[in-house]
Amino acid sequence: MITQSQTSMGDLAPMLTNIQNNLAPMVNATVLVSSLFLLWLLAIQVVIFSQGWELYQGTAGRMEGGEASQPATQLVG
Repeated sequence: MITQSQTSMGDLAPMLTNIQNNLAPMVNATVLVSSLFLLWLLAIQVVIFSQGWELYQGTAGRMEGGEASQPATQLVG
């Protein structure tokens, strides 16, 4: 039983050393992917906010009796 445990520990040591050597690149890749994902989410939020702001400005103008911008009519001819 003790011999089996020693053999298992002997097999585990190189695996742990390999993980320790490759940990920095794995963490860097994870941080890079997470950062890109969060930047993508931020860009989406900015677009949604700007569209909502434009909608609010148009709605507020009509509610106050002001002129909201009307889409230009296109002549087909």
